[in-house]
Amino acid sequence: MDRFSAGTPLPIAKKSFMGPSNPAGRSWRGAGLSIKDFGHLKRGAASRDRSIETTTNGTEQRPTAFYGHDGDAKLLYAWKPGRTITLAWQRSRQFEVPRYDKYESGRAVRWIFDPQERDLAYGTFVHVIKEGWIDRFRGTLSWQRQAEAREIQSDSLTLITREKDATITRGASLQGEKLLSGHELTFGGDAYFDRVDSDRFFIEPVTGSRTDDIRGRFPDDARYENLGIFLRDEYRLLERWTASAGTRAGRFEAEFRVPEGEGGNGGEESIGDVEQSFHALSSSASLTFEAGDHLMLSAGLSQGFRAPNLSDLAKLGESKGTTFEVPNHGLRPEKLISYDLGARYAGRKIEGNAAIYYAAIRDLIATGDTTWNGSPTIEINGDLKQIRTKKNLGDGFLRGIEVELRYLLARS
Repeated sequence: MDRFSAGTPLPIAKKSFMGPSNPAGRSWRGAGLSIKDFGHLKRGAASRDRSIETTTNGTEQRPTAFYGHDGDAKLLYAWKPGRTITLAWQRSRQFEVPRYDKYESGRAVRWIFDPQERDLAYGTFVHVIKEGWIDRFRGTLSWQRQAEAREIQSDSLTLITREKDATITRGASLQGEKLLSGHELTFGGDAYFDRVDSDRFFIEPVTGSRTDDIRGRFPDDARYENLGIFLRDEYRLLERWTASAGTRAGRFEAEFRVPEGEGGNGGEESIGDVEQSFHALSSSASLTFEAGDHLMLSAGLSQGFRAPNLSDLAKLGESKGTTFEVPNHGLRPEKLISYDLGARYAGRKIEGNAAIYYAAIRDLIATGDTTWNGSPTIEINGDLKQIRTKKNLGDGFLRGIEVELRYLLARS
């Protein structure tokens, strides 16, 4: 149920409450670098699966090789008791990463991601106060960049398609914790701002001439905002009974421009600036009972909310298999309500968890057939593709049972 994480009202773990602070003057520094050069994959030569045995180039699956590098660094410093700052940076690069399924199916002579780029930098400040209206404060600022370029050619005579999408996300979060008359209160807010740059152009393989498309896979300079505030309370009702409840209010806003000439859905798609906003108030509650020294029982009720993202609302381009995905600017948010019962046992040698759950989903967002410029298909470089888009396809449910059992040979 990760798709509903935008509506989760419990963003922290209980163990973090009033956690230990670093002594003053202590610091930790770390950095790392890795260089990767992967060769082509080799399938099992003795497989009885005919779909594997029919690979076009023998046991070695060509092309599957690629190369790249990763790096990271981190600094943790406490200049006073109860005051800690963390600075971290991560970087990843991958080059000439092939989509082997496109080669194996004969739908492309070239289909690579080049490059794939990931960057993350963040700083976190933690202050343990233990007096006044707050006991512990945590603030985080973050910057993230994800970029991906694709180069696609169906055969040696067709146009080479070159696409690149880059997303920059700036984020900030504040969280406070307070012990108040037996209540463990957690409260705060967060904000994330996405900006997407996207372009697509075509290269004539003989002359090398370039032609720009009217837009990339996503609208260029598209923006998406995610704002939220939350409150959680945990309270011991009786000696063996503990109750918790939380709520989160969220606001999501998408803003992008549909260029003239994009058309779509028989010309019904809006042309010009598009602004869409979604609001949510989701809550949860749970009750736990310590049935013995080793057994704990629990029951919970929670709501979830997933606002349509830019990929749902505005994607235009090739997708999985022979699919060409087109925008849908009229999506509604998904909503979920779930119920669960659980048990946890922790003995001297045996540990285990069991849970049963049921979740009802309303306005499920999934991919469905549609038309584009009045047609259910589109031909790209001689390859016929099915037109599909994200839709609110209806309601659904999830239900299941999970059981986990561990036997400890020795305790650490």
